[in-house]
Amino acid sequence: MTRTLLQMLALLVLLTGCATPAAAPAGEATSREPVASPAPTGLRIPQIAARSTLIPTGLIDLPDTATVERIPQVPPVDEPMQASWASFTPPPGDIGPSVLYGHVDGQVNDRRGVPGIFNRIDELAPGNLILVDRDDGSTAQFAVTHIERYPKVDFSDPASTATREVYGDTAAAELRLVTCGGTFDRDARSYRDQLVVFATLLA
Repeated sequence: MTRTLLQMLALLVLLTGCATPAAAPAGEATSREPVASPAPTGLRIPQIAARSTLIPTGLIDLPDTATVERIPQVPPVDEPMQASWASFTPPPGDIGPSVLYGHVDGQVNDRRGVPGIFNRIDELAPGNLILVDRDDGSTAQFAVTHIERYPKVDFSDPASTATREVYGDTAAAELRLVTCGGTFDRDARSYRDQLVVFATLLA
């Protein structure tokens, strides 16, 4: 990951949370196109009975700022069971950290706190499987290694350990499931923490 991406994370963390989901780096100005490897189409986590299609989400313009022009797009908050692949990160199975977004909860019509696709990911344990279906008919199988909860303020420093652990380059194909956690700040309308499941590709 380039230094520029890590620097942009500082602002993004403050702008995203789960009613608008967890933070992620903005990436380059354009998403990966065309994708050389099979694109992800579905996500299955048997241990917590989570299943969703995967929609690609890219970058969207951020209005009213002179410093950051684009931020990551996330699944619609009124479709909390929908997960997405950040298409500016490697496709699952490629070298590097592939990022999947999902809500811990959302708002459907006037109902707030409706459980989201990642509502139970804090129940995962090392060794649990995460399956990513791809458009060539194959399935990339990942095994959970660990789960971390980070205060979002830790990501205000692009050189911080938290930032590099979640978004830094990796030598192997890895997966990150990213959502919100901790207590909810009603004034900011955002959770205070970021919950991240780390997983590695099984050979």
